[in-house]
Amino acid sequence: MTDNRERLGIYLPLKLKEKLRDIHDETGYSMNQLSLMALCHLVASYEDDGLSIFEEMQKTKSEVVRQLK
Repeated sequence: MTDNRERLGIYLPLKLKEKLRDIHDETGYSMNQLSLMALCHLVASYEDDGLSIFEEMQKTKSEVVRQLK
């Protein structure tokens, strides 16, 4: 069987990783599965709506970062 996957290492702020772990605990999805689902959603949204998605994503990121402080 050929593995057509490629590893992507990312660094997460500690509090964001803790929130991801909380979602894992609640849903049973692995942290890797959750990350992959989020990235698939990003790609699909970009394909549907183009660059305009990033304005909303920046707002969401800012809000999450503010809440995690």
